[in-house]
Amino acid sequence: MSYILDIMYCILYIMSCNLDMGMVMSMTHKEITAWVSLAVTLAVFGYYVAEVPHALTAAAMAHLYIGIVVAVVLLEIVAMTIASLLHRPEKTDERDRAIATRAYRNAYFVAAFGASLTVLQLLDFLVPSPLLAGLPAPALVVHALVLTLAAAEVVRCASLIFYYRRGA
Repeated sequence: MSYILDIMYCILYIMSCNLDMGMVMSMTHKEITAWVSLAVTLAVFGYYVAEVPHALTAAAMAHLYIGIVVAVVLLEIVAMTIASLLHRPEKTDERDRAIATRAYRNAYFVAAFGASLTVLQLLDFLVPSPLLAGLPAPALVVHALVLTLAAAEVVRCASLIFYYRRGA
C-alpha cells in the first residue's frame, strides 16, 4: 500500500516540475481534476491487479477491497485539495455539463458491457479461460466487477480529458 503513496508523490512531483505551467494554467479546474482522478485510479487499481492473485479467500478479498476504497478516497481528497489550491474552480456552464454527460455515457457503456460479461461468465456461457481456472466463481465475480468499475472510471476520466482538450 505504501507504494501507492510513492506513485502519487511521483505524479505530483512530475506535475510540479516538468510541466509547462502555462499549459497547466490553460486547463480548466475540471480537466485538472480529471487528470488527477485518472492518475489515482490507475495507481490504486494497478496495485489491485498486482494483489488479485493473493486474494483468493473471502477475508483477503474483503481486506483488499476495503484497502482500495480507503486508498481511493484518501488519495482523491489529498489530490483534489492540492489541485483546488493551485487552480481555483470555475462555475459550471453548459459546456461542462455537456462534456460530463458524454463522459458518463461512455463510462456507462463500459460498465454495462463489463457487468454483462461478468454475468455471462458466471453462467458459464463464455469459454473458460486458463488464466481464471484457479479462481472460484465468487472471487471471479468480485474481481471482475471491481475491475469493471475501475475501467469505467478510467473511461470517464479519459473522456473528460479528451473532450476538454478537443474543446467540445
